[in-house]
Amino acid sequence: TYPANVTFTAGAGTASITLVNAQSTTLTATQSTITGTTGSFTVNPATASNLFVAAATATPTAGAADNLTITAKDAFGNTATAYTGDKSLTFAGASTIGTNNPTVSNNTGVVTNFGTTTTITFTNGVSTVSGANNGVMKLYKVEATNITVTDGTLNSGTGLSVTVNPATAHHFSLAGPGSTPTAGSSFNLVSLAALDQYGNQPTGYTGPKTIDWTGANTSPSGAVPSYPTASVTFNTSGVATTSLTATFNAAGANGLTATDHNATSIVGNTSITVSAGTATRLAWTHVAVSAGTLSSPCLFTCTDTGLGNNANFTANVSVTDALGNTVTTLGAGHTVTVSTPASGGGSGGAFTAPTSGTSVTLTISSTGAADSTQQFTFRTQNGSWSSDTFAAATASGTSYTGSTATVTKT
Repeated sequence: TYPANVTFTAGAGTASITLVNAQSTTLTATQSTITGTTGSFTVNPATASNLFVAAATATPTAGAADNLTITAKDAFGNTATAYTGDKSLTFAGASTIGTNNPTVSNNTGVVTNFGTTTTITFTNGVSTVSGANNGVMKLYKVEATNITVTDGTLNSGTGLSVTVNPATAHHFSLAGPGSTPTAGSSFNLVSLAALDQYGNQPTGYTGPKTIDWTGANTSPSGAVPSYPTASVTFNTSGVATTSLTATFNAAGANGLTATDHNATSIVGNTSITVSAGTATRLAWTHVAVSAGTLSSPCLFTCTDTGLGNNANFTANVSVTDALGNTVTTLGAGHTVTVSTPASGGGSGGAFTAPTSGTSVTLTISSTGAADSTQQFTFRTQNGSWSSDTFAAATASGTSYTGSTATVTKT
């Protein structure tokens, strides 16, 4: 600021002048036709009063390096050149997504999280990035926010306004049904969405895509899963808008994997627990034989080819649904009988456990898996025979469709 008037005494006047721009300059005084100019002098900046943050880009991509320049300024906007050396700064303003925290590198390249004191080196009031050191910022959550910095005394006020954009599609988020599906019954997936590697919804992953589905189990009876349609349409946020209906036939934990057919690195996984259906059948389970080759599946009907003389067929009898999934918590009062013809027709084999004879009675567990509480062992005869048969049938409790087994000598 300059004075409006100057009073002279004996040809000399004194004026008070305040200069705010740090620079090398001169002053000129003019009164009518009389002019005078000083010699050149330097106006120095005042002490630092705030920090100013700038970035290479104000619209960074999630996870991409963005170089910061931080300038210490005095109250008049001049660079405070005396603010120099190592300074302990704390950055704030950006959000965390998942396990990804916003970071900035210190003066030796060590990456520190926002909110943690970070050493930044200033030269004549300015810090600049050198390689990967001294202010390389990485933001991960898609958002519009302000990046602020403080040294504990000085701060950047409202800071630097940035808008973080998503990276390209990296993987799928896949959510199963909201409740436990039953084996053999269809259900809808809650959602299928493309995400960038940090969990943001990407731009550009939109329109029709071909999705390969894998991972679910085959039921004990051999029924394969029915997966959602391969033709899936995604909206501009990368979220599938197609109805995704599936049918799983195996009880228990089933995996489900979705893979972009044309970009196979984009994959999503989930686990879906399926419950067994209604109890309807008796089945052979936990089967072990001392020789021969078992049919596959060995479940409602079973054949062991080439069991041979004096050989053992050992198994449980279980109550299952129509797909062969063992049901649970059946309750008390259920028994089954496994029997074989007493003699003739090549049926001379007999049971050796849990009791000896041409039949055994087994109790079905009332809690947990509805397996017989004991295994039975059928032992083939010795001598001239071609095949033996035995069958399981309800003895007491709810009646279920029985199962049969055949063993051959050769």
